Amino acid sequence: MRFLWERMKLVVEPSGVVPLAGVLSGKISTKGRKIGVILSGGNVDLDAFFGMMKEKINS
Repeated sequence: MRFLWERMKLVVEPSGVVPLAGVLSGKISTKGRKIGVILSGGNVDLDAFFGMMKEKINS
């Protein structure tokens, strides 16, 4: 979630970023392939989300 917010300014719910996590962690092989990742969900408490981002920045 943080990666998407910082890089693309997208707020995606935790379960919606699982496919991207699989790709970024290397658990899903992408070598030599064209892939698409579907990001979904906006069911996020924005106050809690931005509070979490603020805590990470200040720590």
